[in-house]
Parts: sequence; structure tokens; C-alpha cells
Amino acid sequence: MHPDAQHEISLAVAGHFTLRAVKANGAGSRLLADFDNLILDNGLNFLAASTSNGLMSFCRVGSGSTTPAVEQAALVNQIASSQVIRLESAPFSTSPPYWVSRQHTFRFAMGLATGNIAEVGVGWGATGNTLFSRALVLDANGNPTTVTVLADELLEVTYTLTMYPSTADSLSTLNINGTSHSIL
Repeated sequence: MHPDAQHEISLAVAGHFTLRAVKANGAGSRLLADFDNLILDNGLNFLAASTSNGLMSFCRVGSGSTTPAVEQAALVNQIASSQVIRLESAPFSTSPPYWVSRQHTFRFAMGLATGNIAEVGVGWGATGNTLFSRALVLDANGNPTTVTVLADELLEVTYTLTMYPSTADSLSTLNINGTSHSIL
């Protein structure tokens, strides 16, 4: 794109977590929690400033109970992280409302995330201020809760990021030979 051509694109984003405890011997799994989450300012800045490669490279879980806020960038009390992506999909809608999703499923190694889990996040680093999103684990009524991963279970976390582009017209500016022109 020519450096004088600027066009703003409006995009809404939403995130969703699903946590499952999977028996290590393959004998089944149980749903622990299924809930929406908060996209952090840290994540939106990363998304806007880069090609977003690695945006959802790590999943992190912890025991913190602090209410999520957009200015956060890390878990409150991290227990474990996982970079193992078992499944990735990118479904989309070709009719209104338009959307595209990216889905990643992370599996934590046996014993790594055993015990009580109260918070979860995804981002581009295993530790530190590298979270795109953070959430407290929520029950079916949307209340903060703690879920327990047993010693003979693996934790599996699926994160879905859905993006909704605006279909409304927007005003842009195009500079041609030093003269700015407004275009729709």
C-alpha cells in the first residue's frame, strides 16, 4: 500500500475459553468450564502493532482471583503454561454477520496443571506481561469459580478468538501529489 493511502478498518473481537479435564489413559474427559473472556489492552496493542504471529502461542493457568481488567498483562498467580497446540482451525462466515475465528487447543503435560485453577489466559509468552486475554474461570451462571484437575488428568484448554469486521461505510483520506482527498 502506498504510504499516503490511509484507510481505517473497524473490527470487533471476542474471545471464548473451554476447559476440559482429560483422563491420561484416554478413558474420557469432563467439561470443567465454558465462558467468554476479556481481551486486554496489551493484546489489542499487540494485534494492532504487528502481524500478530504468535498471538495465541501460549496458554497460562493460575490460581489468582482478581477480577480481570483491560490494563492487566499477566496472570495474578501463574501455576503453569503450555505451548503445545493440539488443534487449530479457522472457520468463517460468508454471509452477514461476517466473522472469522481462530481456535487453538492447548494440552498441559501430566501433573503440570494439577490442582485448583481459577484464572486462564492466552498470549505470546510463557510468562510475564505477554497476555492477549485473561479471564477468571466462570461457572454456568457466569460466577467466578475454581475447577480442579485431578492427578490422573491432563488439562486441555481451547481458546477461540472471533473477529467481526464492520460493514458500515467509513471515511478515509488519500493524499495525491500533496493534496488530501476524502473517500468512502
